[in-house]
Amino acid sequence: IAAELRRALLSAGIAPPYILVGASFGGPYVRVFAGMYPDDVAGMVLVDPTTDNQRFDDAAGVPALESWPDTLDQSRASRVPSGIPVFLIDAVSPLEVPFATEAIRTLRTNNRQEIEADSLEYRRWLDGIPGSRLMVTHRSGHNVPIEQPELVIATIRQVVDEATLRPRR
Repeated sequence: IAAELRRALLSAGIAPPYILVGASFGGPYVRVFAGMYPDDVAGMVLVDPTTDNQRFDDAAGVPALESWPDTLDQSRASRVPSGIPVFLIDAVSPLEVPFATEAIRTLRTNNRQEIEADSLEYRRWLDGIPGSRLMVTHRSGHNVPIEQPELVIATIRQVVDEATLRPRR
């Protein structure tokens, strides 16, 4: 995926450096890209990214899921380029949302341990990246770009501003 993205960007005439933004499954892909092409990356925004410990019980017949363990291995092994701004938005969804059905309330309640485990994993990963920032939102669930697009846009702008101020390696 990372190699294909790089080829597509270059074929489109979009030269590096890039601000990479990855939401959900895109988080590990962005990390792999940054590890493969560190000189092409000026900053990263991860939006409630899939964590390195995510597993799927029934991936048969879905190529992206069948290869997911390999993707996560690559993501774990990838290093974030030094000196770039890295922001991670952690969506700790509220238990109560307007007009939520009972099924949604139950799902949010039952997923609290998983959400808390993801938040802990995010913090541990970011601890190894000097200058990285964790932004926690309690105003949306996993669909941050849909539920809080203004937060994603503001975060991207902040990374662009910081990347612009940094001298190029």
